[in-house]
Amino acid sequence: MKRFHIKVFSLLSLLGTFSYAQTTGILKDSYGIPESDVEVMIKGTDRVVYTDLDGKFDIDAKIGDILLIKGKEITVASNDLGDLSSLFFVR
Repeated sequence: MKRFHIKVFSLLSLLGTFSYAQTTGILKDSYGIPESDVEVMIKGTDRVVYTDLDGKFDIDAKIGDILLIKGKEITVASNDLGDLSSLFFVR
């Protein structure tokens, strides 16, 4: 019986680690200069992070979550969103 509890606990722990993963991205202005201190929030939650001096952010979000950045909604499609600047500026 003890082995069963250990297996169940291990499985639940493993599932919990796959639920959320670090999602990363980079924000730059229309001139390609990194934007620091921009709020990145997961819609419907209280999870918020801010971009660093290089415009980078890391947030615990899963695929399908919606990020709110500068008034725009961005759906998380992968753990690395790359450079999101093109979503905010027409070049």
